[in-house]
Amino acid sequence: MEVALLGGTGFIGRELGLRLATAGHTLRVVTRRPEAVRGTLPFPCTLHSYNGVDLPADVLDGCDAVVNLCGEGIADQPWTPSRRTAILESRTASVAGLARAIKASSRPPRMVLQASAVGYYGDRGDELLEENSQPGTGFLATTCVAWEHSTSALEAVGVRLVKFRIGMVLGLAGGALSELIPIYAKGLGAVLGHGRQWTSWIHIDDLIRMMQAALEDDGWRGTYNAVAPEPCSNRAFNNALADHGRYQASKAVPALVLRTVMGGRASLALDSVRVIPARAAQHGFAFVHGTIDDAFGAVFGRSGTVPYQHLRHITAKQWLPGGVEHWWGFFADPQNLERLTPPWLSFHIRHVQDRNGDATVANGTQIKYRLRLHGIPVSWTSVIKDWHPPAPSVSSEHGAWCGFVDEQTHGPYNVWHHQHRIEPLAGGTLVTDAIWYRLPIAPLGELFGGALVDADLRRIFGYRAKITAQLSGGAAPCGQSGR
Repeated sequence: MEVALLGGTGFIGRELGLRLATAGHTLRVVTRRPEAVRGTLPFPCTLHSYNGVDLPADVLDGCDAVVNLCGEGIADQPWTPSRRTAILESRTASVAGLARAIKASSRPPRMVLQASAVGYYGDRGDELLEENSQPGTGFLATTCVAWEHSTSALEAVGVRLVKFRIGMVLGLAGGALSELIPIYAKGLGAVLGHGRQWTSWIHIDDLIRMMQAALEDDGWRGTYNAVAPEPCSNRAFNNALADHGRYQASKAVPALVLRTVMGGRASLALDSVRVIPARAAQHGFAFVHGTIDDAFGAVFGRSGTVPYQHLRHITAKQWLPGGVEHWWGFFADPQNLERLTPPWLSFHIRHVQDRNGDATVANGTQIKYRLRLHGIPVSWTSVIKDWHPPAPSVSSEHGAWCGFVDEQTHGPYNVWHHQHRIEPLAGGTLVTDAIWYRLPIAPLGELFGGALVDADLRRIFGYRAKITAQLSGGAAPCGQSGR
């Protein structure tokens, strides 16, 4: 299947593209800035330009399906009159442009998966809400109603239309937790208002599985609540996040304070929306993370796959053309660190030594280097752990992952744990870097330095994606996904 992703460069789009590529599907990503995102997606695709309104019909020629995730963010800026207009029009205009392009396409897609949101239902207290429940009132509800009403143009051109009313999406690589975890890490997490309002949420893995099911199964039609089967109170959400993340959480933030600080956006935290996925259940869809404890257990690694809790975290993913053995040899060579590190860090390796005193890399190898962090000279020593080279008898196309860990033993952080994972994907290689760290002088270091370090890491991974794309010949779009 060939799938076009509109809004495919965000949290959900990156994860969906990766899932579909792994399943053997072909991807087109339609974006306003194709050159800016070239080299920043974790799956192979073709990139196409789009101004958010007028979608060229030939972009869709030969596609089997379209996923439309377009829309301005609702939580990142105050809801001024102009911002409210932008939030609404970015959604309805993208739907209208998509309908026009499908109608004009010589070989149009047969199916559209259109995003909406549980904000459709408004603030409903303890009422249990299914797909046939009436819409609510307020800005979010009226926006979602207009958004969904605009999809009648898609039905008019004869596609199979599926609409997902998506709840709060939980995952380490983006979404709500990318904003909440830094707050909780500072010790500022809290119950919001009285805490009895319902939160409808879904783990990113379940959302992506549900999207894949809707794309591949013609039986999915109409509107679906893309939420977990057990919504929870804000108090239960707060307690689960603090417990699984091992964060300290204060008692509560009064609703009046939230409304004073956030204005209309406070409804995102204070509205009570108790939604269940009734129609997905009719299809027999099985959730992997059905409860909030299941979800946060997965996010924070209850199974032991995540090495540290109560730490800051950032992940980068990069798809590269070429085999696993080639990229393993490149990333496992410490001398290439200098090529991949931005010049502003003044990074230089001083010493590499394994347990036998040789300058080779394996379990137990120590690497000493020097760099500058915001102009301050720093000495750093890491030790290599969990060294897993590629199995020589396994092909790069179907082989298992390989990788290693480097941990700081001396340097600027209290904890620094960096997992490197290299695995085959869609005829190339997916490289994943996962970093957990804690700054010194906690909690002051976290309070004042965490956001700065996260920004630095994103810049570093962005630079590395650019360099590796150049080294691979720039022949294919590839890249990284941030936290």
